[in-house]
Amino acid sequence: EEVPLRIHSGYSVVAAEVLDAGLEPTHVLLNSGVGGFAAGVFDHLKRRMAVAPRFTTVEPTEADCLRRRAQGEGTATTKGPTLQVGLDCHEPCPLASALLDSVVDDCFAVDDAAVAPVVRLLARDFGLHVGESAIAGLAVLLAAADDPDLKRALALRPDSRVLLVLCEGPPDQAAHDAILAAAS
Repeated sequence: EEVPLRIHSGYSVVAAEVLDAGLEPTHVLLNSGVGGFAAGVFDHLKRRMAVAPRFTTVEPTEADCLRRRAQGEGTATTKGPTLQVGLDCHEPCPLASALLDSVVDDCFAVDDAAVAPVVRLLARDFGLHVGESAIAGLAVLLAAADDPDLKRALALRPDSRVLLVLCEGPPDQAAHDAILAAAS
């Protein structure tokens, strides 16, 4: 338990930097594998903000252990590997799960088919080469722009301030290059 706790504490630095920059998100959508990153960030924001944001975990549909756990479906999935390799987790961290149970408002899963277009968009329009595991939250946010039901489910409003963390570069450059070369 000591090692996961130290890891979660390290992730809280991201949240501290957000608050130190004067940002006050109303919504936080974070990519989630075992839940440690989300737990560290969500816990810090909840403790430090006067009004806690709406917290949402986002993981691959092929490895959606947090969503399945939250919905009482168990955690193991048999759907297979995912393009979002850094989120290819099938069991949540027990320490993270305990915290997430008390703060998470929504759990979403993103299909790999939604990931590649976002990777290409970020590279093409913004010059950002972001890993496939880093954009699950952004994929949900972009989908909500075109889906009124999803927008309502996330409680997004015109004045919402959404925090996303694009936390990694491409883990496999050849795979990333193949995504960029594919048709949009």
